[in-house]
Amino acid sequence: MRLGRMRVRNFKSFADARVDFASLAQACVSGDNGAGKSTLIVDAPLWALFGNLHADLDSVIGPFGDTATVDLEVFVGDEDYMISRT
Repeated sequence: MRLGRMRVRNFKSFADARVDFASLAQACVSGDNGAGKSTLIVDAPLWALFGNLHADLDSVIGPFGDTATVDLEVFVGDEDYMISRT
């Protein structure tokens, strides 16, 4: 399985963000502590795939609305799938 494009809306500290994992061969993610690196690279894909995190569900919903949404494209072999979790 390979990750493709991902869009997060009102997920933790992100109002609306997009990441294109498919275009990356290698990546270095840097930033200040608390900037949201782990949220985008780890938490959002895990929540989209499995529906749970190490934290409670209320901590997933950000301050920009009543719901959080992660749309994640995944590639399995020759097939591609879009997962959407709200």
